[in-house]
Amino acid sequence: MANVGVPVTPADRVSLFLTIDGVELVNPDTQINKRKKPKLVCNTSAGENTASLAGLLEEFVNMEGSEVLICPLCSNSRGITDPTQGKDASAEEIHNLFLFADKVIDF
Repeated sequence: MANVGVPVTPADRVSLFLTIDGVELVNPDTQINKRKKPKLVCNTSAGENTASLAGLLEEFVNMEGSEVLICPLCSNSRGITDPTQGKDASAEEIHNLFLFADKVIDF
């Protein structure tokens, strides 16, 4: 949970940059977002299903200091014109995202 009322410093910001198939997380037409009962994909150590991808993304978006940026080439190639979360990043935003990042995690 986010610490409501706590000032956000640059080190507290977390950006999620969606590329390639990752943009399907914000595609309103994908099965991930069309399911009436989202498929739970995350498990506890006891093997209990706890969260869906859409649910995890929603929690992330609601955290203070978070942002979702989308590769515009990846979203355009998939016909995503109205993403469920985030926004298409400009070339400058993508450049600055990596240039000024304290840490970059890629997988």
